[in-house]
Amino acid sequence: MTVVRFIIILLLINAVNETVMSQQSKADSLLLILKTAKHDTVKLKVLIDISRLYGRMSEYKLAMEYAQKVIQLSEKIISSGDEKLVTSAKESLANSYNYIGIIYRNQSDFKQAKSFYLKAMKLYEEVADKEGLATEWNNLGNISGDEGNYKNSLEFHNKALVLRNQLLEELKKKSEISEVKLNESKKMVAASNNNIGTVYYMWGDYNKANASFFEALKISEEINDKITIAGTCNNIGEIQRLKGDYNKALEFYKKAHTIYKEMNDIKDLSTTLTNIGVVYFLKHDYQNAMDYFISDLNICEKEGNKQGVAHSNNNLGGLFYDMADEYFKNGNAIKAQAYYDKSIECYLKSLKIREEIGDKQGVGNSFFSIGELYRKQGKIVQAKEYLLRSLGIATEINSKPDLKNIYENLSEIDSANGHFKGAYEYYKLFSHFKDSLFNEEIKNKSSFMQFSAV
Repeated sequence: MTVVRFIIILLLINAVNETVMSQQSKADSLLLILKTAKHDTVKLKVLIDISRLYGRMSEYKLAMEYAQKVIQLSEKIISSGDEKLVTSAKESLANSYNYIGIIYRNQSDFKQAKSFYLKAMKLYEEVADKEGLATEWNNLGNISGDEGNYKNSLEFHNKALVLRNQLLEELKKKSEISEVKLNESKKMVAASNNNIGTVYYMWGDYNKANASFFEALKISEEINDKITIAGTCNNIGEIQRLKGDYNKALEFYKKAHTIYKEMNDIKDLSTTLTNIGVVYFLKHDYQNAMDYFISDLNICEKEGNKQGVAHSNNNLGGLFYDMADEYFKNGNAIKAQAYYDKSIECYLKSLKIREEIGDKQGVGNSFFSIGELYRKQGKIVQAKEYLLRSLGIATEINSKPDLKNIYENLSEIDSANGHFKGAYEYYKLFSHFKDSLFNEEIKNKSSFMQFSAV
């Protein structure tokens, strides 16, 4: 059986690219401004900025604390009845609800996130704030995507896109408008296209995903938004890889890689190195694949990114595994054994790190990779030991694709050993999860086709 051993990352476009030091410096400056602010309207703006900044720093407790202060001050102004200030205060209150929703989403509390997004939406409707409404439709689309409800996610992201296109057209009709404001509006339209593309990607409709990503890329290139250009190129590269057009995939991955290198964006640079390496692997260009995986490993080690180091070692393990298979098929048993040894060495390194950092699913995947490799070498006792360890974790986290692969391998092991009753039982379990996954896929595709016809 063929098992995908690599990790492909579809980049989410993130408009914020600040260092921790620069963020803390901004926070300190804002706190000083807050101390000297005399008017409530100024205080509101500063409190919102502080809350957002702490959120970007993943200081969620502090972000929530300042968001609550925004709510208290906004409600105080609204209750005062001062008509000149009420609309502005409602917008600030909506902004705060929105950001609390974002905080809850970042903590994977989707129910609370949704409730605050809906509170924000109600206030934006009251003050006829189209930009705010578009933001909330976008956020609800993200939550639905997080929950796997792609039908709703697509509907909400399309509503956000309609509003953002309307806002852009309204801006274009104005006699005087700053280029900055116009570009910001275009950036929001590009973001919605990217989000829609991501939903289609998750749904498996790669042609529609591609169309949305290309629309986002066109807009981003118009305004020279390098961060979004790079992320979108990565996404298009991923679609081309899945469609089997490896040369096109490399073209777009390398465009993203060049931009991230220019920007010194280490995290996303690492991602593109992995993605390029995977494509070279699929092209059976093992030397280039190895070079890119090792480059990624070196970056992760330098940055102290343990999870990245684990992923890189896992990728190298998969590469060496397939190289060993090639040598074995060509009758070079000595070379094959040397690369099987390299493969197991990399898998064990990855496993050790994943155990250290508590990456349960990663540990399960490492157990599976090691077990499959031992099975390939005919080391049945060791193979079954690691596969059963993998089974324990896959059962605990209810990972159906992993369970399907594990039961298939266990069935093959028992069959090879003449344990036909055990092989049959494992095969029945393999068939059960295979059918279950197929039925889920059909259900999702049926839902998708019904929605697209409306």
